[in-house]
Amino acid sequence: MKDYNKNKCILIVSHSNFLIKSGGVEKFLRNYTVILNKNNIHYINIFPIIEVNKRTKKLGKEYFAAFFDSKFKGVWSEDKITDAIYFIASKESCEIYNIQLHHLHGWNLDILNHFFKVTHLPIYLFIHDLQMICPSMFQPDANKMCMQMVPNIEDKICNECPYKDYDRIIHTKISLFLSDLLLLVKKVYVPSDNTRAHFLAAFPQFENITVIRGHLCFDLEHHIIDSNEQIRIAYLGSISEHKGYKEWNKIIDQIDNNKYKFYYFGAANINDDRVNCINVDDRNPQLKGMAEQLKLYNIDISFLWSKSQETYCYTYYEASEAGSYILTNKYSGNICDQVNKIKNGKTFDNIFECIKFLKDTDSVNCNLEKFRNNNMIPTHVKINDNIDDCFQLEKIVDNTFRNKRIYTRKNIILSYLYKLLRV
Repeated sequence: MKDYNKNKCILIVSHSNFLIKSGGVEKFLRNYTVILNKNNIHYINIFPIIEVNKRTKKLGKEYFAAFFDSKFKGVWSEDKITDAIYFIASKESCEIYNIQLHHLHGWNLDILNHFFKVTHLPIYLFIHDLQMICPSMFQPDANKMCMQMVPNIEDKICNECPYKDYDRIIHTKISLFLSDLLLLVKKVYVPSDNTRAHFLAAFPQFENITVIRGHLCFDLEHHIIDSNEQIRIAYLGSISEHKGYKEWNKIIDQIDNNKYKFYYFGAANINDDRVNCINVDDRNPQLKGMAEQLKLYNIDISFLWSKSQETYCYTYYEASEAGSYILTNKYSGNICDQVNKIKNGKTFDNIFECIKFLKDTDSVNCNLEKFRNNNMIPTHVKINDNIDDCFQLEKIVDNTFRNKRIYTRKNIILSYLYKLLRV
C-alpha cells in the first residue's frame, strides 16, 4: 500500500450516518473509512438528514450533516454545501482530492450537481443497490411484480406497478444527473457481475469505466463441518419483507421443530419462543461478528430469501465463511449467482418448494453430507483493502476557504439538536 500524505482527504457522499445506521452501505463505509485512516487518508462524509427534510422541503429548505473522520462537524442547509466543505477542509488543514459518491437517496440532485461542477473534482461512483434504477423496488406491494427481474421503466410488468409514475420521474432525474456528470466520473465500481449487468442495462453510457470490485476478498478451501442431531437453520440480518422474513415464518410454522432448531442472528428483537435469538450487530465492537457466531453455533443452513435483486449481500459471504449451506430463491440476485457458482446451497422457484425440501429431512441430510464432504467454501474472508485504484495522487483543486460566516446561530442550533438526537 502506498504511503499517502497525511493531509490528503476525500469527500464521501452517502445517504445516512454510517456510524450509527445499520445496512449494507453503512457496513461497507465503516470498514472502508477505517482502511482510509490507516493509510493516513482523511475523509469528510456528508449525508442528507432525510427525516428532517421530509418536513422542511415544503418550506424550500433541505439540510445535510457533515463529519470529518468520525468527528461531527455540523448541520447546514444544502445550498451552503460548497462553503461548508471548504470550511471543514481548511480547518482540518486537508486537501480534497476526489469525491466518492455512494448513494443519491435523499439528496437534492440540482444542488448536488451544481456542487460537483463547481468543485470539478474527479468522481468515483460506488453502486451498492439498484434503487437508482427503481427507488420503490423494496416496497412490499411492488415486490409482487418485481420478483422476476430488476425493475426497468420500459418493461411491461412495471406498467402494473403502483409506483410507476413516481419511479419514472426519479429514474429520469437520476439518468440526467449522471449523464451531466459523465466527464467527471472516472470509474464506476459495482460489487458483482449481477450488478454490473443491471446497472449498464439502465446506464449504458458508463460501460467503458465500470469495473467489478467486491467488498470482501476470500479464498476457496475445503472445510470440514460437524453435523448436528437436529438440523440447525438460521435467518440472518434484517427482518424485513424484501429480505424474506414472512417466508421464514412460514418455514417455522410448517416444518417439524423436533427435527429442526431455529435461530435468528441479527440486531432486531424477535418475540418467538421457537427461535433462538443471537445478537449480532457490527456497529458494536464488543459483539462477535456474524461468521464467528454462526461457527460458534454450528449452523447447518442459512436462509437468505431476498426477494429483490441483491447486488452483493454481506450475509451471504459471512454464512459461506461459516460453512453454512445456503437456501435462496432464483430471484435473489448475487446470492443466487454465487450459490450456483460455488455450489454451496440450493435455489428454489418459490417458498413452497423450499418447505417441501425441508420437510424431507432425509434429502436435507443427504445434501448437507454431500456439501460437507465435497464442497469448497469461501474462507479467510477479509475486507478488500485496495484503495489505490480509486485515489488520485495529484492535487486537483485549491481548497481556499472563502465564506467565514459558515457557522451562524441557526446552524449552531441545528447542529446541537442533531448531535443531541442522532449521535
